[in-house]
Amino acid sequence: MKRRIFLITLIASLVSLFIMPTAYMQSRKAPNFSFADLTGKQLSLGSLKGKVVLVDQWATWCGPCKKEIPAFAELQKKHADKLVIIGISYDDDQSTLDAFLRKDQVGQKINYPIVFGSNLKQQPFGHPEALPTLFVIDKKGTIRKEHVGFMPAEELNSLVEKLLVEN
Repeated sequence: MKRRIFLITLIASLVSLFIMPTAYMQSRKAPNFSFADLTGKQLSLGSLKGKVVLVDQWATWCGPCKKEIPAFAELQKKHADKLVIIGISYDDDQSTLDAFLRKDQVGQKINYPIVFGSNLKQQPFGHPEALPTLFVIDKKGTIRKEHVGFMPAEELNSLVEKLLVEN
């Protein structure tokens, strides 16, 4: 009986570890970041107020990351005036990233700013524990969702559409 109670308590504790951080993240103010993308253009959260912002932490060697790129590119194309997607690449070196963007069919679809993660002096979203990690920020600068792992295009589209119509 004691063993069963211990196991139930252990399982409940583990489940709460995964649920509580997600609930906490749903209403956290996004850090006021400032990045220079690969072209040297500065991006800051302050300059993006009034737009929905997706910050995607990814790498070229990550299969699920590459699988999400076409959905991001389509969203950026569809909502260019109301949505900003920022990709933060966590590749080991910038030459790998540059080659991916120039030569890979998926990489060539990227139509949004890319930041090389190792160039960041500060990591406002922290180093990702797993890739991909997506932060969805509403028009007021609040993180509405942090998603670790592949997000299906339908779920991503639904979330973005919902946030785009909010005031």
